[in-house]
Amino acid sequence: MKQSGATIENGKVVKDVGTDGASGKILGEYMIADGSVQPKFTLGVATEDILNGDDGYVTEFGLVRGIDTTGSL
Repeated sequence: MKQSGATIENGKVVKDVGTDGASGKILGEYMIADGSVQPKFTLGVATEDILNGDDGYVTEFGLVRGIDTTGSL
């Protein structure tokens, strides 16, 4: 995934916002979970910090380690 706008942090959920021209690379941003974005645009979970303008990986299926799912900060 190639992201746009800002650094995407490892473990954050990412949505599709288009492509990088005809390169086949997907542009992504943080997913918004307030109902304003349809779930079909969800790409997955970033599995590394992705700096603005850099390529990075998002896991859409499989095991992602190191995410706190207890609900506490």
